[in-house]
Amino acid sequence: MDRKKYLKILNFLNDSYMSTKALKPYELNMSFDDMNTSAFYLQEHGLAEFTGIIESKRAASHVEAVGGDIEQQIYGSITTKGLDYLKEDGGLTSELNVQVIRLDATTIQQLIDAKIIQSTSIPEHEKPALREALKGMKEEGLKQLTTRLISYGLDQGTVTAQQLSQWLTS
Repeated sequence: MDRKKYLKILNFLNDSYMSTKALKPYELNMSFDDMNTSAFYLQEHGLAEFTGIIESKRAASHVEAVGGDIEQQIYGSITTKGLDYLKEDGGLTSELNVQVIRLDATTIQQLIDAKIIQSTSIPEHEKPALREALKGMKEEGLKQLTTRLISYGLDQGTVTAQQLSQWLTS
């Protein structure tokens, strides 16, 4: 699929939200097959809706430029999902599709336990006691430990700040 072609269709339909607009290949500077394929792709993703192929006599002004006297066109409209796709900030779709990720106490314990096991800076003879202490922690204590570990990681200086910056922008 050629992104430029389906963006051209979405932008063409953008100014006619809530109404149907005729897409004609010569107006979009593409072949009917390219237009039809791109339209089908957009419809499959819910970005636009199309009613089908209409054939009609071509206006006299376009017969010479395009050739033939039969015009194929598709009637379509852009959806709210298509409008939001065109917006840089993602429109309401990006606001409404926020996902909350929660890590329960067991998952956090497992993550910390795995780091204790993998650690080369913790002496091997101290690991069993740390792991037992971790297993015995109540949920509130685990919350405090998690907050402290995150704060410690963020306080480690420019390397962590640079990593955080890289993660946030990638």
